[in-house]
Amino acid sequence: MKERNKGIANCDESFKMLKIMEKVGNSLLPNERHNEIKELPVEIQENDEYLIRFYLLQSILDQQARIPSALNAAKYIFTTFKEKLFDNPLYVIKNFSKLIPVDKQRIYDISPAIGRVIPRFGWVVLRVGGFLMYEYQIKEHNIQLSEKFKELNSPLEAIDYLNDSAIIRSILREKAMNMYISNIGHPKLGINVSKGKWKKEDFPMLVDGHVGRVFCRTGILEDVYFEARTGSRAWIIQASQMRKPINNLVLSNKEIDGCMVDYGAFGIGYNCCPDDGSKACCIKCKKLTCEIREVTKSDKCVLSEFCKKNMKWRAY
Repeated sequence: MKERNKGIANCDESFKMLKIMEKVGNSLLPNERHNEIKELPVEIQENDEYLIRFYLLQSILDQQARIPSALNAAKYIFTTFKEKLFDNPLYVIKNFSKLIPVDKQRIYDISPAIGRVIPRFGWVVLRVGGFLMYEYQIKEHNIQLSEKFKELNSPLEAIDYLNDSAIIRSILREKAMNMYISNIGHPKLGINVSKGKWKKEDFPMLVDGHVGRVFCRTGILEDVYFEARTGSRAWIIQASQMRKPINNLVLSNKEIDGCMVDYGAFGIGYNCCPDDGSKACCIKCKKLTCEIREVTKSDKCVLSEFCKKNMKWRAY
């Protein structure tokens, strides 16, 4: 369903809030991503092709696009097979039993697709199996992703290229795809596969539930898509439906880095604007370890001056 937001931010207020989100994202995401790369096995760090494919595996495992355990699972899979993971996918398929998890380690604590009944490790089989099928396919055609991406002119061209594969189209959801393209291509995030050809303002936003909630509560979005439910949690926004309008709104302004806006909004939503509106940090941050407070040096939510506080909207 769709409803008009009651409190709407004007153009000036919206732009100021977007710039604040961008500033928060710039303060958090590049350092986080650079530190993440430093923690990867050295064989991956020193090989651009391995690094690009490793992040593809992580993104396929992480359909929610913000799950740290998916990164750990990808590391474990590489540690198990080393370079064979990328150079010899048939070997990995034949020895897939090596990945059978030990429950106590919770290696594969990743998010399953919603609405499907299948053992948790079953999602690993499907996702890693799909990744290996794609690996085998591009190996047969002698394709190096690092070289292919250099030929493409924009992040959207890269997304179209990957979606030309029925395998990738089947196992990589839009949000996870956007995360992958940003991870490997954004000039501030450590890989920059296009060597400067892809512009930072052209990267699509992930837009998960936290980001969608912030855009709704602040009044930046005029129209809100939500699930038709009854009871106390009736106003659950549909991030998948709002991904396109939010991207259109943000990316229409070439002064804005949508990737950083997205991460800044996520950080604010996760730390300062929880689903339970009564605990929101509009006035004083109640979370002592709040990373946003470390960046802004303030107990007050950085958007509170302009936010319309449409608090009925929920993400989950």
